[in-house]
Amino acid sequence: QISTVSYSINGQRSTANEFLLDGAPNSAPAQNQPVVNANPDMVQEFKVETNNFSAEYGRAAGGVFNVVTRSGTNELHGSAYEFLRNDKLNANDFFANRSGTARAPFRFNQFGGTLGGPVVIPKLYNGKNRTFFFANLELVRFIQGITFTSVLPDPVHLTGDFSNARLADGRAVTIYDPATTRQNPSGAGFVRSPFPGNMIPSNRIDPVAQKVMRLFPAPTVGGAALGQINYTRTDGNKVDKDTYSIRMDHNLTERNRIFVRYSYDDTPLARAPAYGQEFRNIAPTAGPQVFTRWNSVVEDTHIFSPTLLDQETGQREPLR
Repeated sequence: QISTVSYSINGQRSTANEFLLDGAPNSAPAQNQPVVNANPDMVQEFKVETNNFSAEYGRAAGGVFNVVTRSGTNELHGSAYEFLRNDKLNANDFFANRSGTARAPFRFNQFGGTLGGPVVIPKLYNGKNRTFFFANLELVRFIQGITFTSVLPDPVHLTGDFSNARLADGRAVTIYDPATTRQNPSGAGFVRSPFPGNMIPSNRIDPVAQKVMRLFPAPTVGGAALGQINYTRTDGNKVDKDTYSIRMDHNLTERNRIFVRYSYDDTPLARAPAYGQEFRNIAPTAGPQVFTRWNSVVEDTHIFSPTLLDQETGQREPLR
């Protein structure tokens, strides 16, 4: 729904497919995924060809996905829909539940509608409907809940006090003084003496490290052993997706028809920082991703005879 779709056909890679929308290329150059994902309510028909392509298709070693959009009719028709998901209906995440953290926020609202019908111009066409429109709009407001877990230094340990430092099996951790490194008098190698009381004197902690230590958030789980998860936080990635498409059809004569369509899709993704906005600098999170895509088509179809048809399609290259 956000950016990529992958299908593997006939054993080919998922990037070996071709996507067409109203006969115009709809494949992004990066990974050959569709540029504009047509909403179901705007689709008149679709076809997936996996082999024995006709001469009009190419650029595909896998399959060809051909989607044709709907046009307006002589009667005014419309539709509206809403799809809802909410964290109130979900169970809590295992790690969040274990640490007593509230479940992550989750909101998914997918809503939109369509409207299609005739454009009546009696003065030019004597009341006959020869021009039609079809418009589609879909909005998505999505907060994707995520639970962050991490192993952070105990605030007491950051002061150099490791008197209570223990491993998960209960064994105490001994902190040795590197300044006492000496030749092993009893054999090969080197030995060092532990810090008295398992505490590092404050004057032995590097001044730069002392400033860096202030940037660490405090653990949310107390009493955790060294190496065990002691930080849990819930947040949500945010997606505000706006898509719309409009199509105009005009019958010049019984044998000649033209149509133009413009489709737009804007899907920005804002990722939540692992430790919240206050500590964003110590754990850089990928910045906002913006997926802005569009696809437009102009097509002129002329029937010369029951056995001869000319169809010319022009398009503007899709951008990302």
